[in-house]
Amino acid sequence: MSIVVYKLAEELMEPTLIAKDAEFTADMDSKDGKRVAISLKKVESKVSNSVDYLDLTVNGESMKIDSNGTAVVGDILVVLVDHSKYRGSTRPAAR
Repeated sequence: MSIVVYKLAEELMEPTLIAKDAEFTADMDSKDGKRVAISLKKVESKVSNSVDYLDLTVNGESMKIDSNGTAVVGDILVVLVDHSKYRGSTRPAAR
């Protein structure tokens, strides 16, 4: 699975492979010096066995997101791509 985090048109983090079953946390700064804190951890879904849901927290605001989803929190866009759901490469696409 990979994660990409944007602030408006600014890419804060290049596509990065992460594990679905491990907690991911990162802190980064935007060009204007604004600090962005992000964490992602898997949650047990009672809705579907075929979709992986994760708990996404951006700057203290939490929401659920699926493993092939996008989320917008303020001016932060988070994109997840679950490579295990597709055939072929298991690496993020090159920019």
